[in-house]
Amino acid sequence: MADPEEEDVPQALSQKIKVYLRVRPSFDGKTCNFADISDNELNIHLPQTQEYINNSKCHHRFRFDRIFDPPTKQKTVFERAAKPCIMSFLDGFNATIFAYGQTGSGKTYTIMGAMEEDQDLEAGMGIIPRSLTTIFAELARRKTQEYRLHISFLELYKNRAYDLLCPERIRTGQDAEHSEQNIVLREDSEHNFHFVGLTVHEAKNIREAYDYLFQGEAVRTSDSTAMNINSSRSHSIFMLTLEARQSGSDIVRRSRLNIVDLAGSERVSKSQATGNILRQAQMINGSLLVLEKVIIALDQQRKHPRQAVHVPYRESLITCALRGSLGSNCNTAMIANISFEQAQLNESLGTCRFAQRVGQIDNRLERNVVIDYPALVARLRREIRELKEEIAILRGDADERGALSEEEKGRCAQLVRQYLEDSSPDAELVPGDMAKIRECFRLLKDHYHSRPPRGSDSDSAPSGAPA
Repeated sequence: MADPEEEDVPQALSQKIKVYLRVRPSFDGKTCNFADISDNELNIHLPQTQEYINNSKCHHRFRFDRIFDPPTKQKTVFERAAKPCIMSFLDGFNATIFAYGQTGSGKTYTIMGAMEEDQDLEAGMGIIPRSLTTIFAELARRKTQEYRLHISFLELYKNRAYDLLCPERIRTGQDAEHSEQNIVLREDSEHNFHFVGLTVHEAKNIREAYDYLFQGEAVRTSDSTAMNINSSRSHSIFMLTLEARQSGSDIVRRSRLNIVDLAGSERVSKSQATGNILRQAQMINGSLLVLEKVIIALDQQRKHPRQAVHVPYRESLITCALRGSLGSNCNTAMIANISFEQAQLNESLGTCRFAQRVGQIDNRLERNVVIDYPALVARLRREIRELKEEIAILRGDADERGALSEEEKGRCAQLVRQYLEDSSPDAELVPGDMAKIRECFRLLKDHYHSRPPRGSDSDSAPSGAPA
């Protein structure tokens, strides 16, 4: 990445989506005897039955940017898979990190972590808490720029959007099933999607950021199934927006970071879902199917660039929300979560195949540099006022303006005091027009004549200067 302290010049780069694999430890503690893992390659060998002719594929090989085996610590996953995205976000690039896999495969643990009181809090921290810690540590280190960080927390439940940081929802503890929020999706002229009604909160320190994170996570919709005692029944997107600028500059770097915890796909025959949980599963599976269709369409665009390929972003809210992360201006990383348990083998193979398709998608990376037009207008107006005052001095028009107001006299006194207190030899006194210059000279003269005799403790401030 470019030096964050340098002035920004947008340069577009091309980069494929980074794809990582994380293997969840088995519940029974048994080791897997049908898979071989290296740093970036997974080989699965399926035994062939002798009872009937079976022509299905028995050997599968998948390559990833990195594979995290069951003993891998949370810190290692963050450092290898997530931190490069966080650093690019701080340097002015959009970034997205998302976890994908079947229900119970460890996605929420990867994204949020497990920070119960009886555990090592630091060791259990997931990607979002570690990202916030890294972001504020970096912002404190980068002294030459001014930063503002804003947070939103979006929940997508049954293909409807909800605000996890809605004050009423946090106060009552309602889940999405009982919420009456009205978050509306809108598409702008540049085909970017926005969630109208989603609250935005400025986080000035790490404590405020943690508060927003845990308040939102506490009201996220979850339920118990046969496959996962605490199953997330919605997709969640933790959104951060960072503005950075040099002091006094009209040029602003504005970058976005989305950290996505996708609800897990599930087979109803295994989860034994009924009633509302069944309807939740159907909506989750449907949205993940649309996500797969989008990935397949983007892959077809890559293979056949001269053909017009329709990408069905609009078929689901989750693909609308991820439009800027897939095949667009974003540094995107996917963490595929699987299990090596025999009963979940087909789902694990499906997750690996999906990850291979995602890893073929090309994104472009371009630093987001914009002009802050209100700040630019304010600066230009200030310069025009100063130039008019200089012209008035050169023309000798100052006498026509009349007497100074009390506010202008107070401002002159403040300027004189600042000038006298500044020990620098390069200190300047620039009051403006001729009337203000005369007032400043009068204050300086009064200050000279009101000096105490030699040997006194200190000089007095100019007459009329603020205390």
